[in-house]
Amino acid sequence: ALAILSVLGMVPVAGSLWAFFLAGLAVTVSSPQGVREGFTDGAAIISAPALKVSAVLAALVIGTWVLSALGARVGQIRYPEAWQLREWREENNPDSATAASRARSAGMLDPLEASYPFALAEMRLATGHFPAARRHYVAALRRDPLNGKYLQALGALQARDGERAQGERLILAGLRDRSVLAERQEFYARWLAATARREEALQVMREGLTRYPVQTRSFLQMMILEGIPLRELRQALPNRSRCFIDYADYQRESGDPRGAEESYQLALGLAMGEMDADPSIFRRLFRYFSGDGNDEAALAALQAGLRVLPTHSEFRCLSAETYKRLGLKFRAAEEYRKTLLTDPDNQKARQGLQELAGE
Repeated sequence: ALAILSVLGMVPVAGSLWAFFLAGLAVTVSSPQGVREGFTDGAAIISAPALKVSAVLAALVIGTWVLSALGARVGQIRYPEAWQLREWREENNPDSATAASRARSAGMLDPLEASYPFALAEMRLATGHFPAARRHYVAALRRDPLNGKYLQALGALQARDGERAQGERLILAGLRDRSVLAERQEFYARWLAATARREEALQVMREGLTRYPVQTRSFLQMMILEGIPLRELRQALPNRSRCFIDYADYQRESGDPRGAEESYQLALGLAMGEMDADPSIFRRLFRYFSGDGNDEAALAALQAGLRVLPTHSEFRCLSAETYKRLGLKFRAAEEYRKTLLTDPDNQKARQGLQELAGE
């Protein structure tokens, strides 16, 4: 029965393995005769009443587990909206009373799922019911005490209610959740900025981006929402090409083309010295400089990328096309030939060589 439920998705497979073990244990201990036959002297070490008690306990454990798993699944099926409310946001669920009711109902069917009380806490927080929000945050943490998101949410609420020291300890405790450390650092930086601790916020931002430069745009958006000017955020960026190219994109979107040009140039200089840079960095730099008519800088971005990835066919072909635009046909042919050495079936390189031979 457990195997069928696992296949149908009614209970988790990993949990089913544990339940299979318990089921086997229950069958074994419920058969005193089978136990006796396992010994040469025919004497049972465990008495029959003890075996019966063990069988009952094992059956209770298995039954409780199955009911819990089925309840969780029924909650998902019967209250699909509530299942989605685990990442609840007010703008997506304007009818907070109905949403809260569904989350409570699903939580009763799945009492071990921490995200339902957390969703309720978020709803109560958004509607200004702070004591109720705190109760639900605490309930969520009882079910998942190491969840960094829950710890920080409760900490921020406590700090708001005047318990600043205790609240900050919880926010810092949330940083121990290494599975989503970047998000937890963002939360801490934003909280510091919102509480007028700008210098500390910028320091946390710099530390976070040193580890996770891909979070640059998210950090920028968050800190700008807290009232920190874009030019001031530049000082918090570590010397990583990803950080400055995202910053340059933000400058260009904000109507500062001259500042964006400087940041793109800086990102290019940093990328040329990085041996672990993401290939997308060089592609983005090439597109920007090429679109701006700066073929020399575009070519420098590609050549920097080829130092990191010398067999990258796309970068080789783009380099050849750029050399061709600059009138350096012999260098273009050289790049096409290098492409074919590592990618002999590359049609773009073959076609490029044919066009150069016909000119």
